[in-house]
Amino acid sequence: MTQGAGAQQVRALEEHLGRALFQRHPRGVQMTVAGAAYRAEGTRAFDTLCDSTGRLLVRPDTVTVSV
Repeated sequence: MTQGAGAQQVRALEEHLGRALFQRHPRGVQMTVAGAAYRAEGTRAFDTLCDSTGRLLVRPDTVTVSV
């Protein structure tokens, strides 16, 4: 994925959520408090998915996520 495509996806997610996840500055971005909280919850969700998938797979060391 290109940087531009990733930025579009983040903007679309922010629009869907109705709040900014990042503060944009001339020299970069900074995660907002809401963004940090969303990241923490998302990380927990993906960790749970990985653990559950690992228990079901014959090869628990490999997880494929398609989006």
